[in-house]
Amino acid sequence: MSNLRLDELIDIVNDNTPTNEPLLQEFLEISDLIEKYEVLHFPLSLSTIQEMIELRIYVMVL
Repeated sequence: MSNLRLDELIDIVNDNTPTNEPLLQEFLEISDLIEKYEVLHFPLSLSTIQEMIELRIYVMVL
């Protein structure tokens, strides 16, 4: 549900929104929550050279 609210807020806030605006604060809080969730549940690690080469070969064959 947070991602839906974030989508709504993206259309409302922009670079010119004052930093004390409650909607901007909500936007920042939700984006932080989403980031923490992704880091915890979908961690990204660096690929090895071998994995990168294998991926490149796979893509070239397609």
